[in-house]
Amino acid sequence: MMIRRTHCRLSALALAIGGLALAQLAAAQPPALEQITVTAQKREQSLKDVPISVNVVDADHIEAANINKIADLVEFVPNLSMTETAVSTQVYIRGIGSGNNQGFEQSVGQYNDGVYYGRQVLLRAPYLDLKRIEVLRGPQSILFGKNTIAGAINYTTMRPTADKQFSLDVLHEFESNQNEITAIASGPLTDTVRARLAVRGYKDDGYLLNSYKNADEPRRNESTYRLTLDWDVTSALDVSLKMERNNFKTIGRQFEVVRDDLNLFPAGATPIAGKNMAQILSLFGQPTLEANLDFTRQTNSPEQSINHVDNQTLTANYNFNTLKLTSVTAHVRYDMNELCDCDYTPANTFSVQLGETYSQLSQELRLASPTGGKFEWLAGAYYQDAEMSSVEILNIPADSLLKTVALSSADPAKRALALLASTRIWRDNGQDNQSDALFFQGKWNLTDSLRLSLGGRYTRESKDGIRRMNVLDLATNAPLTNGVAAKVYFGAFKIYTQQLAGQVIAPGVVSTGHDLAGSRNENQFTPMVNLEWDVNGQSMLYANATTGYKAGGFGKPPIF
Repeated sequence: MMIRRTHCRLSALALAIGGLALAQLAAAQPPALEQITVTAQKREQSLKDVPISVNVVDADHIEAANINKIADLVEFVPNLSMTETAVSTQVYIRGIGSGNNQGFEQSVGQYNDGVYYGRQVLLRAPYLDLKRIEVLRGPQSILFGKNTIAGAINYTTMRPTADKQFSLDVLHEFESNQNEITAIASGPLTDTVRARLAVRGYKDDGYLLNSYKNADEPRRNESTYRLTLDWDVTSALDVSLKMERNNFKTIGRQFEVVRDDLNLFPAGATPIAGKNMAQILSLFGQPTLEANLDFTRQTNSPEQSINHVDNQTLTANYNFNTLKLTSVTAHVRYDMNELCDCDYTPANTFSVQLGETYSQLSQELRLASPTGGKFEWLAGAYYQDAEMSSVEILNIPADSLLKTVALSSADPAKRALALLASTRIWRDNGQDNQSDALFFQGKWNLTDSLRLSLGGRYTRESKDGIRRMNVLDLATNAPLTNGVAAKVYFGAFKIYTQQLAGQVIAPGVVSTGHDLAGSRNENQFTPMVNLEWDVNGQSMLYANATTGYKAGGFGKPPIF
């Protein structure tokens, strides 16, 4: 649901003037194409000179269409799609992306003023005061690096201005009671220092009705603060510092059950054989469930998603002789806490909690030649150190419907599911990542209209990971000392836990449990060849061959 603003004024005079203008345009020469500047190749260029499949959304379009996050952006960019479920978020370009596995980064790289945003949580961060968004299709492994096998989304924020500027934008949407306030102040502090402060607050009451709670969902509350300082140290050196804080909280989910024809138990599993979920809930005296596409849902757990993202970026540009040296130093950190009613019903069956913290320090150095000569080039080095820790918890309460349904069955294997009541699965994950790379891209201007580019990037990656999973008592949070519940979890859902250690889980197979640790190191070289030809002043053809690189890791698919 987006806020829309439409302004339309028509008059007879306006129509007459418009008709005269169209007649004049028809007789005139075709107008020149608008000059669009992008940084898809790590330096400012005209879009028509960039031999990459790029979509650009500028500041005017972002504001007019009220594009506040990727979920809004996909409506305006072909081949870009996003999936945001109750417990995960993925983005795809040309159908290529990563699934729901938080052990890996996405296959579409996000870059905020040149800083890599690779984790799922960062896909949900709202936009604020953007100059443009560039969506690059295809592998971008030379200049952007790993994990861009599908493409990259490159954000550029607004810079401080040389003159004083103030703006206040207040929006209200009546249907879902959406309210947004954006305030921006920009201008000089001294002759050499400029500043820009941008603040955004957003709230809405949701567009789905949770009829069980009699509340609208999902209710969103967002706030973003960004301070940018630009300092002209000398005529050759300029420095920019950006500090940003994002808070975004959601109560409820944008999830609705629209189909309920699943038979949870096969024939003979009395008394629920052949019944759908709504019938099972009614049979056991639980709150009702309806499955129609009517913007109405029923859940009972206090679902929420609470996220905080911090970004500090220091960028320096130094011009000496004819070369330009750029340094980008950044620290990105976030924490996320989620509670999902992942049985999607108003009954007490189970719930899922997710928590994740992430910290990333990166440094990039780039040296660029001037443009316009016979040979242009850009070379650089990149380093990144990142730490991630997360926890995933599956809670089955004492009065879980799972227990009630299990005890109604005559099958001993299904009755054993009742032993899972008052337990939880607790999985800890940790991952440390170090990555460094060297890259180079050169362009030969063979003629005035023909150009050949060659590039390559060498990347080294090392990761250390741990993963532990245990069955805990729901009330005390202490690990269960016997392996009965662990064997039931494994038999019913193939969930491995540490309590299985030493137990026979198959004929001749003894489990080692689930207290795991591992390390991996990998090296990768990704080349690129590009040939471009200016057909005329307005059209360019190009052929591109390149290789993408997706970093490996330690997978941890969902436990539910």
